[in-house]
Amino acid sequence: MTKSIGSVARGFISQNPSMKNEEILQLVKNEFPEAKTSLACIGWYKSKMKKEAKTTPVVRTVEMIENEIEELKFELEELKEQQARSLLEQKEELLAKLKMIEELEQQEETV
Repeated sequence: MTKSIGSVARGFISQNPSMKNEEILQLVKNEFPEAKTSLACIGWYKSKMKKEAKTTPVVRTVEMIENEIEELKFELEELKEQQARSLLEQKEELLAKLKMIEELEQQEETV
């Protein structure tokens, strides 16, 4: 089955929502080197997709919601681990500073 330029462009936009129009255009041109697709076309697709998203209700199944919950739980655990590592690093830095202060105080006492 042959894909249309429009469906490929929409796919790239959906998969890369923060990507700039120029980057999307380059991806489309890589798929369709002879295409006359322009930045204006990519902008039009994005605009049309936004309008459709506002008017089209999102249908989510229980399975989709459960998957989202699992993904969020995983992300939460990763964030907790990152926070714990960050706190340990901060503790180590503070202990090193404390040691330096204590050493300086000892040097001052001996002077």
